[in-house]
Amino acid sequence: MKYFFTVLMALTILFGIGLTVTPYIMESFWPAGKTAFQSAKPEDTRHAVADWFAVPVEQVKSADSIRKLSSQGSMAWFHFSMPAQPVANFIGRNQLQQLELTSDVLQQVFLVDAPSVDWWQPDSLGRETYFKGNDGKSDVALIYNAEQEQGFMLVKSLIKQQGF
Repeated sequence: MKYFFTVLMALTILFGIGLTVTPYIMESFWPAGKTAFQSAKPEDTRHAVADWFAVPVEQVKSADSIRKLSSQGSMAWFHFSMPAQPVANFIGRNQLQQLELTSDVLQQVFLVDAPSVDWWQPDSLGRETYFKGNDGKSDVALIYNAEQEQGFMLVKSLIKQQGF
């Protein structure tokens, strides 16, 4: 009993040091700062696009997607084929702004962190404008060609850092 409080204090200090060092040790084994790409099955992507545009899955003819996760947030790239009316409803519902699509904007917005997949070619639509906005949780950039019924959408979601 003579050394009980001394041993208790030593265990508390060692426990505190262990808790302090653990994140650094774990970071060396499983780095959280690295980015990872995830691609979804086409059928799952069709469901996701249908949810985004609030339409039945049958209206989404085809869809491709890939997502990049990082410690700062996520980015998702979508290529889809669907009728023009749901896209127009989506643009109006989210109050997306129509902006001029120059080669600089195309490079800075759509191609800067683009994944190396063969279907991500937003310049193939030959559009002069694109739509950009925020739905409250994510930043959305959209290029759509009504004649071809094809579109490309980029969705960025940032993780908000908790402050004091």
